[in-house]
Amino acid sequence: MYVIVAFIFKFVTYETLHKILPPSVTGPMIILIGMMLANVAISNANGSYSAALVEKIGVNGAWGIALFTFAVAVIVKTAFKGFITALPVLIALISGYILSIILGVTDFSNVASAAWVGLPGFMLPKFAAGAIMMTVPIALVTMVEHFGDVLAIGNVVDEDFIKDPGIHRTLLGDGLATSLSALMGGPANTTYSENTGAVALTGVKDPVVMRIAAVFAIILSIIPKFTAIIGSIPGPVIGGISILLFGMISSIGIKNMVDAKIDLTLPSNLMVTAAMLVLGLGGASFTIGAVTLSGLGLAALVGIFLNIVLNFKSFKKA
Repeated sequence: MYVIVAFIFKFVTYETLHKILPPSVTGPMIILIGMMLANVAISNANGSYSAALVEKIGVNGAWGIALFTFAVAVIVKTAFKGFITALPVLIALISGYILSIILGVTDFSNVASAAWVGLPGFMLPKFAAGAIMMTVPIALVTMVEHFGDVLAIGNVVDEDFIKDPGIHRTLLGDGLATSLSALMGGPANTTYSENTGAVALTGVKDPVVMRIAAVFAIILSIIPKFTAIIGSIPGPVIGGISILLFGMISSIGIKNMVDAKIDLTLPSNLMVTAAMLVLGLGGASFTIGAVTLSGLGLAALVGIFLNIVLNFKSFKKA
C-alpha cells in the first residue's frame, strides 16, 4: 500500500503538494498530533495505567512523581548550559525512576523472569486476503500520520522534507521498513510523534545520531531483560515527560502557522482550522463499508477537501 501511494506521489509536483497541504492545513495537523496524545500523557501521569501504584500512594502520589519528573526536565533544559541541556528527557526519566524505586512503587518481577536473549517467532508467509483488507484502512490512517510527522519534524529542524528527499521517498522507506519488519517476525512500523517532541526538547538534530539510536534500538530489542527494565518504568514517570513532549509537538504546529503568517481573519483559513481541530479532538468518525476514518485521518482529509473547495480559484490558475 505504501509503495503504491509513494509511486503516485512521485508524479505530483512540489508546487501541487504545497497547494494541497498549505500551512493552514499542516499547522492544525501537527497541533492535532500532539493534542490527541494529551489524554495518554494525563492517563499515565495520574496512574490510570498503574493500578498497583495508585493503590500504594494514591492518585496524588502518582501526580507527585509525574510533576517531579516534569520539573527535572524543565530545570535541566532551562537552568543549565552546554551538553547537559541535550539530556533533559534521559535525566528526568532516571530521576523519576529513582524516586519511584525509593517510594517502593516499581515492579521488578518481569525483569527477574525475563530472558537475556530472545527472538521473535518465525513462520512461513502466506497470502490472506481478509487480513489485507483489514489492514488497508489502518495503512491509510498511518499514511496521514506519516505526512503530519514528516511535516512536524521538518519544522523542528528547519528542513522541507516534502521537497527533499520528497514525500514519495519517505513513504517508500516507511513501507519497505514495515515489509522488512514483517519478514523478520516484527510488528508494522509507524512514524512516532514522540520522537519529534524529543528532538525539539533536546535540540539534537543530527541524522547520524538518529541512525546510531536506531541501531541500538534494534540490538536492544532482542534483549528481553532490557525491555523488561524499560517496561518497569512507572506510568507517572512516562506521563511527566509526555506532558512536555506532546505539548511541544502542538507548539510546533502553532509555530508553523505563525511563521507562515496564516491570517485567521480570512474565512477560508478559519473554516479549515476550526473544522480540523473540532473533528480531530472531538473523536468524530465516519464509516464507508469496511473503512472507518477518525481522528487525525478524518480531520486531515476534511481539511484538505475544504482547502481545495474554498481556494478553488487558485487551484484552477495552477
